[in-house]
Amino acid sequence: MKRIHILTTSCLLMASGLLAAQSSPPSSPPPSSHPPPSYQDAGVCPFECCRYQQWVADDIITLLESPDHSADVVTRVPSAERVEGLTGLVRTTTPGKVKVVKAHTSDESHRHYRRGDMLSVYTYLGEGFFKIWFAGEFYTERLLALLHNNGGWVRCAEEKICPIEVIQQPESVWWVKVRSRHGLIGWTHQSERFSNMGSCG
Repeated sequence: MKRIHILTTSCLLMASGLLAAQSSPPSSPPPSSHPPPSYQDAGVCPFECCRYQQWVADDIITLLESPDHSADVVTRVPSAERVEGLTGLVRTTTPGKVKVVKAHTSDESHRHYRRGDMLSVYTYLGEGFFKIWFAGEFYTERLLALLHNNGGWVRCAEEKICPIEVIQQPESVWWVKVRSRHGLIGWTHQSERFSNMGSCG
């Protein structure tokens, strides 16, 4: 009888453990150790003082039904016509690559980087700030070296003393959603054909 009692108790404990395991919620998956090969950032206006507001078409602009080159045409906005910039998205098709060549702590993110660390670069946010991926997560970092000879001039890059080395610039497309003077809404990647897109005086 004593042996039967011990076996019965053991079975009950095993069954309780199995039920507890089944009823407990699954644990969250660990963060990915690999940066995503592409990324879509909705709602951003990717340069200094950029605003979604009333813009002016400086050339003929084609509006599409969706942010896709193969989408149907909604209308064509003539030059000099005013439109309302509603929102947009930046689609990074190829992430940039930045290598840390000198250990340092960022003044912006307060992250410490070791020599040899690789940062994946995605959306440009203006004033030298980028959305980057490092150590399994996205966050914002200031990487001025990426602007050198790419619309800007950076002393540390010119003198080759920056703590980071640019391996590859990110490749991205900015799609904007606008409303025409006649109330038609569509998307275009021809943002360079608009003016009055910023709020800086």
